[in-house]
Amino acid sequence: MSAFEFSSDQADYILALRLSRLVGLELQKILDEIEEKKAQIAALTEIITNPARRDEVIVEEMEEVKRKHGDARRTEVVDNGELGDLSSSFKQLMKAQDLKKEPVICLIDNDYGVKVLYQSRILNIPDETIHYMYTNNQDKLIVITDIGELVVERLKDLGSYTIKSNPLDPKEHR
Repeated sequence: MSAFEFSSDQADYILALRLSRLVGLELQKILDEIEEKKAQIAALTEIITNPARRDEVIVEEMEEVKRKHGDARRTEVVDNGELGDLSSSFKQLMKAQDLKKEPVICLIDNDYGVKVLYQSRILNIPDETIHYMYTNNQDKLIVITDIGELVVERLKDLGSYTIKSNPLDPKEHR
């Protein structure tokens, strides 16, 4: 006020004029943003209600993802008759699966049955277990039965086997 020799009323008018312009500019920004949001809502509603438009948007977005994240094919496509024999490929796959080592628990239960339980499929050892050992499914179990029969089985092939008598009771042995 002292630099330009304005009165108090003049200074108040100048300040009000600038503030009103600033408020007017902010108000215009808010109104423009509201119109932009209304247009965006209308466009999204049109996408939701129009299946053809929705499909266009999906294709556009998938192409954008492909452009942004896609890379060259990593597998090689060959025309080779040897690779097309599915039965031999399946047999090789089954053979490889059969030779795969997996941790198992070999246990003897109250009925003197031998059971093989895969550790990945069991949470606890059954209460009726007399003895158990941790091993793998490719190991072999060798048992001589009460009638003198020798049984040699790979644990993977065993499943369950019941011993006919109590091996700990000498009265039951013949």
